[in-house]
Amino acid sequence: MRALRIITAAVLIAGVVYLTSNFWAPGPAKFLIRTDPLDSADLIVVLAGDGSGRRVQEGLRLLHAGLAPRLLVDGSYSLYEAGECDLGRAYAIARGGDPEVIEAFCMDADSTLEESRILDQELRSRRVEHAIIVTSDFHTARAGRIFRNATSGDVRYSFAASPTPGFDPDSWWRNRPGREIVVIEWIKTLNSWLEQPD
Repeated sequence: MRALRIITAAVLIAGVVYLTSNFWAPGPAKFLIRTDPLDSADLIVVLAGDGSGRRVQEGLRLLHAGLAPRLLVDGSYSLYEAGECDLGRAYAIARGGDPEVIEAFCMDADSTLEESRILDQELRSRRVEHAIIVTSDFHTARAGRIFRNATSGDVRYSFAASPTPGFDPDSWWRNRPGREIVVIEWIKTLNSWLEQPD
C-alpha cells in the first residue's frame, strides 16, 4: 500500500508539473535574455562563438540601420586554418557589407570573460565610448554581466540579441535544441558566477 501511495503521489506531482509548465517553465529561459534599447554607437562588435553566421547577420543589420559606422567581427579559434574572425568578415561582405567598414579582430580567448577583457582593452585604445555587442539571444544576459563586472567602465556596452532557431523562451522545453540551449547556458551562467574577475 505504501509503495502504491508513493507512485500515485509521484504521478500526481508529475501531472501538475506538466499541466502548469506554461506558467513556470518560460522563466528560466527568459532569465538568460537581456535586451537593451539601442542608440547610436561608435562601433558594433559581433562576439565569437556562432558558426551559423546569425550573429554576423544581426551585426550587419544594425550597421545598415545606421546604428554605428563600423562593424568589428571578433574570433579566436581556427576552422580549417582560417580564423573565425576572418570567416565572419568574409561572410558579412558576401552578404552586402562594405569591406571598408567591416574589420576582423582575432584574439586568443576561450571564454566570454577573456573575450570581454581583450575587447575592452582594444576598444579603449581606439577611444571607443559606446559599443553595441551582438551575441545570441540566450547569451545576452551572461555576456552583459561579464562585461559589466570584468571591464574598465570606460566603454559603455549595449547588447543586441541575435535570434536562435529552435530557441523560443515560451516553449523551449518542447524541443531538443531548446532544452540543450537552456541547460548548457545555465551551466555556463552558474560557472560565470563562480569566476571572480581579477
